[in-house]
Amino acid sequence: VIDESKFTVPVFQYDTASRVKLEEAKPALLKYSCQSPVDGMVVFSEIYYPKGWHAYIDNAEVPILRADYVLRALAMPAGNHAIEFRFEPAPYVIGNKVTQISSWLTLFFALGCIAYAGYKSSND
Repeated sequence: VIDESKFTVPVFQYDTASRVKLEEAKPALLKYSCQSPVDGMVVFSEIYYPKGWHAYIDNAEVPILRADYVLRALAMPAGNHAIEFRFEPAPYVIGNKVTQISSWLTLFFALGCIAYAGYKSSND
């Protein structure tokens, strides 16, 4: 027995005409293509780990659902779609931006020191 009042995901029919293909696999990026004539639920054989992972359908972020307790799933609208799972944990994103800013500041400081040294030697 399933208490449907506790679930916000609609029930879908099984469709054998739908296709999902893995297009690209990297440690922090998974790209899929999906073709489906009807709305449905796609279950991926990947561990459900919501911390840092974000899902996108046609570049629009969508929630990652838990399926069979340990797998990832997405509610998929009918049609042809591009799916991406990106690993973008907040500490990594923030750290990357801080690193980029510090690198630029260091570069500008070094160029400023070189320019100042050149200016000072030409005036002496």
